[in-house]
Amino acid sequence: KLGYPISDNVIKDASMKSKDTMGFIQLVKLILLAGVVVLGIVHFSDVLSFFQKVSRLLTPLVIGFSIAFLVDLIVKPLERIVMKMIKREKLSRALAIVLAFFIVVAIILGVLLILIPQLVIAIEQFIIKLPVVFTDFEEAIDSFILTKPEWDQAFSQVIQYFERLRDSLLASLPDITDVAFGFLGSALTSIINILLGSIFSVYLLVGKQGLLRQLNRLLAVYVKPSFAKKTISV
Repeated sequence: KLGYPISDNVIKDASMKSKDTMGFIQLVKLILLAGVVVLGIVHFSDVLSFFQKVSRLLTPLVIGFSIAFLVDLIVKPLERIVMKMIKREKLSRALAIVLAFFIVVAIILGVLLILIPQLVIAIEQFIIKLPVVFTDFEEAIDSFILTKPEWDQAFSQVIQYFERLRDSLLASLPDITDVAFGFLGSALTSIINILLGSIFSVYLLVGKQGLLRQLNRLLAVYVKPSFAKKTISV
């Protein structure tokens, strides 16, 4: 601005200082990264426990995203159909979401109504035929022993082993009860996660356009344009 020429030495000094600064920043980043890695290795169990807790907290959100993604495949065509009749965008989308969830629930119930009776019939047939199979198996072993008496001792040992196994199972019934209660607790947790995920998926589906606009703004501000473009496309 003052009209004085800038010497080459000044430019070189400025570029060297800039390179030194960049090198120092890279060094600091590497030191911090190495420190984080070392802390992660030393406190691996704590880090693993932390990520497990976070994953449990995020499970309903992941389920909600998955449900929203699948249901939205049905919502899109339904929204176009309802829009032709109502001509109101928000109301059309709300009705399309409700119809889509009804369709998904109806499909799941339909599949269960087909599978459960077949499963019950299969279990009943198994229970009916199981005693017959055991009787035939016992008769086959008896006839085999009659033809080969030397195998009698071996089969006696096998029977004693299964009797000891039965006794140990009966003795460990409290443990089995604990396992059953643990399984019941896991099942209830899964049901709660699915319910919370379903509620979250409704929120995602209703506010889809607004959420996408906010995401686009965040990407435009905080990431590179090329990466933002690819992410928006996905």
